[in-house]
Amino acid sequence: MIAAFWAFFAQAEPTDADDPEAIVVQGLKADERAPIANTELDRAEISARDHGDEIPFLLAQTPSVQVWSDSGSGSGYSYFSIRGIHQNRSNITLDGIPLNDGEDLGTYFSNIAGFTGMIDNLQLQRGTGSSAVGAPSFVGAVHFESLAPAHEPQATIRGSVGSYGTLHGSLVAHSGELPHGFRFVGQLAMQDTDGYRDHSFVRQLSSFVNIVHESPNDELRLMGIFGREKSGLAFYASDAATLGTDPRNNPLDEAEVDAFGQDIVQLEWKRRLSDHTKMRASLYYNGGQGFYRLWADPSTQLDLLEFQLDGQAIGGLLTFEVNKGPVTYIQGVNGNVFWREHALDLHGAQLYENTGYKTDASEFSRVQVDAGKVHPYAEIQLRHASFSYRGDPEIEAVQWLFVNPKLGAKAFFARDRLAVWGSAGLGSREPGRSDLFLGEDQPSIAHDLRAIHPERVVDLELGLDVRLPNEGEAKLGLYAVEFWNEIAATGELTEMGLYKRKNVGRSFRRGVELEAKAPIGSFVTLRHASAFSWNRIGSWTQTYDVFGESGEYLGAEARTYEGVQPLLTPNWTVQQAVLITPTSFIGVEGSVRAVGASYLDNTNQPDLVAPAWFQIDANAWLDASKWTRLRTTRLSLSIDNLADRTTVWPSGYSWSWLQQDSSGESTVNGIPYYYPLAGRRVMFGIELGV
Repeated sequence: MIAAFWAFFAQAEPTDADDPEAIVVQGLKADERAPIANTELDRAEISARDHGDEIPFLLAQTPSVQVWSDSGSGSGYSYFSIRGIHQNRSNITLDGIPLNDGEDLGTYFSNIAGFTGMIDNLQLQRGTGSSAVGAPSFVGAVHFESLAPAHEPQATIRGSVGSYGTLHGSLVAHSGELPHGFRFVGQLAMQDTDGYRDHSFVRQLSSFVNIVHESPNDELRLMGIFGREKSGLAFYASDAATLGTDPRNNPLDEAEVDAFGQDIVQLEWKRRLSDHTKMRASLYYNGGQGFYRLWADPSTQLDLLEFQLDGQAIGGLLTFEVNKGPVTYIQGVNGNVFWREHALDLHGAQLYENTGYKTDASEFSRVQVDAGKVHPYAEIQLRHASFSYRGDPEIEAVQWLFVNPKLGAKAFFARDRLAVWGSAGLGSREPGRSDLFLGEDQPSIAHDLRAIHPERVVDLELGLDVRLPNEGEAKLGLYAVEFWNEIAATGELTEMGLYKRKNVGRSFRRGVELEAKAPIGSFVTLRHASAFSWNRIGSWTQTYDVFGESGEYLGAEARTYEGVQPLLTPNWTVQQAVLITPTSFIGVEGSVRAVGASYLDNTNQPDLVAPAWFQIDANAWLDASKWTRLRTTRLSLSIDNLADRTTVWPSGYSWSWLQQDSSGESTVNGIPYYYPLAGRRVMFGIELGV
């Protein structure tokens, strides 16, 4: 199909007159004509927001995004959600490489120190987006582009030091133009922190290299990332009473640690086939190996279990883009295989071993038309995925086939200062391994892998984009995300620290999002991001353990709740920031982020709530380059949680049960558990460039 397509369009001979840097094949990112709700950060904005935190905290200033971390300090295992949906149901890519874990669909930025220094730009999409390869963008996507080599030789060293024993450092070097069309950039990075919560330390090292060879019609690129980390585990939350007296509490012991490495390698070839046809071909490898240790019985601390994981993904991507008149047509295929070995070791003896295998193959087509002021947009993805298991007991493999279409249009008015757009998309996604095995790492029974159904969503989006004076802008969006068979979190954790999830029949997320940047005068800029939503699960059945007055176990009872709010989905978030730059070399920014309350489970018990919270942050910088002989001399100061609030608990879970009295009546009791964010956190940074 692709060969026939190319044969029709590739009629003109390649020309040396074209700029080789123009060999850009569109794929995942949405351009300004696409009817997609998105926020984009370029290299300068990423650097300005980078205070040493993991990637999720870089996204915190965008509408409908919530962030939290196990350690509480923005280091180590950190996560985000979009419109109340966990990041493992978003499509996350780097240069087209799927970063989502093949089995459980998660992405672990903690494996790679200094990831923010390795990327040129990122685009966060809300809704079904434009994800065309790999796992579909179910409720959102984040697409990263790696740092490109500069054309001139340069080097930059960055360092920062601050609260909770935190130390960051990185060295970036660009070769500039080398003989025979070569350029490269490399980075070495480290991070060391004690973490906010007790013994939640993080030690990270990483290296990154991007080598490019250019000729008039071709670009060949080899990119590699190699990360190693060791951390104190903190994936269990703490109850409110404990946090009231010990806000840095961590229920896990100092012996409960992990150590992981992740390696990503990509070989990419871009070629201009004709005046209007471009090709991109890519081979990639993404592997992660390591272990984590947990006490079999925390009370006795006699047996320290070591859970071992060794996973690899190998894949390829081929994309063609044709620009002919007002029509842009893109077609591509992607495929990868993933396998991961799971093992449990105790005192040197292996208690079990099993392996999960995942395949993923997809083809997509996209058409975008410049019809004057109106830009229609359509795409469709065909995707096949399968999961099989090797180990005891024997489990029958499962396959899925998905069709994910999207239609929309964007129209420009008032000399392109005003744009109105709308879209409708269908997304489908399979369950993860933990969903299929009901949270078990070693299955105790031969699970029916068809018992958990794929989840589907219809995403309706309507937007208004306005260009304001002095490069200001405002984006207003309305959305309705309608789910069938949503694989919803239950508000409980597995023993491995993963969220338990199960199917629900009907649910939805509906809301409005606003994002704006407005320069006021010559040196003041206001930034705003907010979201207001109405979210419901049609019917939720919760199974409770029942206990008697003396604490004896009496059995289990199921209760059904109608029209409940989904857990960890606040109805509103508001962020307001003011940036003051009285000169070109001094800047000060202050921001307030406020988040509404959210439930910790799907039964909406009034005592199982993550309370509303707000936080004040501030940062300042001085560009002293004009007083030095260096290309860059920049000093920075950031203060998160300026008011030192110790009750900022953005996420958590709960444990609930039924308590039966002497008359046989049962009432729901429960305990909320929270992941705290750090109190006041101060970081000093310096950047020197030659």
